[in-house]
Amino acid sequence: MTPTFDNLAILIPPPTDGVTVAVDWASTADRLGFTPPEDYRQIVSAYGPGLFCGDISVWIPDADATEHEDLFNCIPDAHDTLEEWREHFTRDATQWVDPDGVRQPVVLGDPRIPFTAWGGSSSGAYCYWYRVDDDPNKWPVVSADLRDDVYLFHRGGMAAFIIAYVTGQYEAVAEIVAEADLSFDRWDAVGHGG
Repeated sequence: MTPTFDNLAILIPPPTDGVTVAVDWASTADRLGFTPPEDYRQIVSAYGPGLFCGDISVWIPDADATEHEDLFNCIPDAHDTLEEWREHFTRDATQWVDPDGVRQPVVLGDPRIPFTAWGGSSSGAYCYWYRVDDDPNKWPVVSADLRDDVYLFHRGGMAAFIIAYVTGQYEAVAEIVAEADLSFDRWDAVGHGG
């Protein structure tokens, strides 16, 4: 286990209902063209598909997942949306926002440096890995609803992003998460999957 995943599991314990998600990670890596970061694999294995604090969703690479849970089904829409919006990003208006409030211009860079979606939020945002390093465990995470000029950014990866998000470290979502329970709801338990 990674320390950041351990911190997430302490903050929001995984479900204890005995249901497990078995993922063929070698097949997943073949289909994606890369090995997913370790914290993603740990989160999927421990939590399965669902929502953190009723807001942040995690998609899983699972043949039994519904269309709204399945990573491979959801990635194309998230990618197409990002590409459609790429031309609208301006260095003056659109900004990355770190949990500490530091803002910097969004730099999407070369289209060959891919963003790969792994989930989303109830506001319609997509959450992406920003694949800028050979080591997937060093990929930052970006959450962008593409209708706003501020994108949430975390250099620490997916688990660190989820912790920062659900604990209100991002000013843009602090009000939303302030009213939410620190919980994880599996989609099959909240009516999204089966």
